[in-house]
This record gives sequence, C-alpha cells and structure tokens, in this order.
Amino acid sequence: MKSVGTQIKEIRKANGLSLSDVAGSTGLSLGYLSKVERDLTNPTIINLHKICQVLNITMNDVFPSTGVDIYFPKSQREPMFETSEIRYDSATVSTSTLKASVLTIHNGANINSYKHDFDEIALILSGSMDIVVNGKTFTLNEGDTLFVENGSDHVMINNNEDDCISYWVKAFCVRKQDF
Repeated sequence: MKSVGTQIKEIRKANGLSLSDVAGSTGLSLGYLSKVERDLTNPTIINLHKICQVLNITMNDVFPSTGVDIYFPKSQREPMFETSEIRYDSATVSTSTLKASVLTIHNGANINSYKHDFDEIALILSGSMDIVVNGKTFTLNEGDTLFVENGSDHVMINNNEDDCISYWVKAFCVRKQDF
C-alpha cells in the first residue's frame, strides 16, 4: 500500500511537473512539499487540496483503494484524512467523473474549504451544520442537500453538540483533452 506522499510524488512526476512547478502553483514551499512527498510531514487538508488541485486530482486519488469494484460497504471504509475537527472517509471507488466521501465534522469545527474545479453535492446524513457558500449561509439538517458549484468559496461550521455526518459527491467535467 503506497503512502500519501508516495502517491503525490508519482502523480506529480506522471504529470511532468517538478516540485518547483507545484510550489509555484500552490504557494507552498519546496521544502514543505519535499517533506510531504517523503512522508516526513502530513499536509493539512487545505494544503492537500491545493496540491491535488494542481495535480488535477482529488484527495481520493492519493489514498489507497480497497480494491472493491461497485460495492463499498461501510465496514471497509478507512479514513482518508483525519484531524481533531474532521474526518474524511472514501465512500466509493473513484471513477474519472464521480468521487464520493463521507465527511464527519466534529462539534465546534469551522472548516474553510478552497475553490476547486469540480461541482459538489452534500447530503446531511445525521446532525446539522451551517455551510456558507460565497457569503450566503445555509443551515442544513438531516436529509437536506446543497449544491456547491465549482469555483465557490465555502465554509462548513458545526456549532452543535453532536458531530455532523455528511455525504459529498464530487462531479468532474470531462475535458476535451480526455478524449
């Protein structure tokens, strides 16, 4: 099973990018990126998103696959990323156009996302949270959905006593260069 740093390095090289290219596009230092690729440090979720955006991939692409084809039971999920505020679990096997994850936002967390080049749909499985999209606040409760258009600033806030568990589907456009 390849580490996150190894996956990032291999994908970067496959895309013909140098560490300097990635540093220039992300605003992250060469030293930091080198440490990430050598697994000497774990990137923050924001920095991982920046790296993935430059590599034209999602976080799902740098985490090991379980090898499951179309069925992905909850018991086989492993955290893709976890901090004291959030936990990301892969919820599907990635395809070229759709990727899904389960996001648990712990109580009191305030998560700033980044502008990315894919659309997302969020479904609240349990709990509730506020999501601020381009300055407008939406309060989502269990069963509610929200569409986040690519390029939108968004912040996820859980001011509740309980964790909020949500399901996110990322939809990638097929580009002409993919044909």
